[in-house]
Amino acid sequence: VTFLGVEGPNDFVVKYDTRTFKELARKAVGRDPHVSLNDEDDFLYLPVQGSNQVVVLAQEDLSSVNNITVPNAHGAGMRSNGRYFYTTNILGGGKDGLVGIDIFGR
Repeated sequence: VTFLGVEGPNDFVVKYDTRTFKELARKAVGRDPHVSLNDEDDFLYLPVQGSNQVVVLAQEDLSSVNNITVPNAHGAGMRSNGRYFYTTNILGGGKDGLVGIDIFGR
């Protein structure tokens, strides 16, 4: 789950237990994160427009795995085969407007 518009410099991604709704982990990720995942790996992919990056976190504990620079990263889409993750350079548009990231070649 993402929490947006909170006071301070960061919004958050939060992991909950689906049975008890107990909070299990919380990670500050910058402003305006979106979230995507797939069945091919154990990571969350979060385009964070305010940080100009896609943040990659471990699903298990929300630990940092990678940060991929993408200007104005906004929106999240994953191919059904889990190979490619897509986001947009929402302010860039044109030929640089859509960004595809090879998940296995990160």
